[in-house]
Amino acid sequence: ASVAEKMLKHFRNQRKTGRVLAVSQLMLAVVGGLIGSIAGTREQGLAFALGAAIIALAHFAMSVLVFTGHVQSAPIWFGRFLFAVVLKWLVVMALMLLFMQYLAPAPIMALAGVLASLAAIQLFNYFDAKVKRGS
Repeated sequence: ASVAEKMLKHFRNQRKTGRVLAVSQLMLAVVGGLIGSIAGTREQGLAFALGAAIIALAHFAMSVLVFTGHVQSAPIWFGRFLFAVVLKWLVVMALMLLFMQYLAPAPIMALAGVLASLAAIQLFNYFDAKVKRGS
């Protein structure tokens, strides 16, 4: 297979991984939100769930932008990657401002949701790479 075909296969694999990660993060948001609602208040559970879901959706949007399209030279692709990262954080800030009325009553839980979702990305990448190296 040519280099371009290998890269397109890699892009397809990364889009699939991005979908699996997004679903995992959204499940984390729901479960964490339910636990927060049961252990604390409804506002705390909602803030946790929103914080985690916002990161999940923004990261998914970033991965779609980065791994969609045709094969490009490394500098152009890296520029697209940097643009996607900046866009991800702009989406995070915009969604947090949009949902501030739900996040403000429980800011610590919202931050906990954001951190849990970011940790899920790191753990997912760590274990995904470990499985690939071992095979």
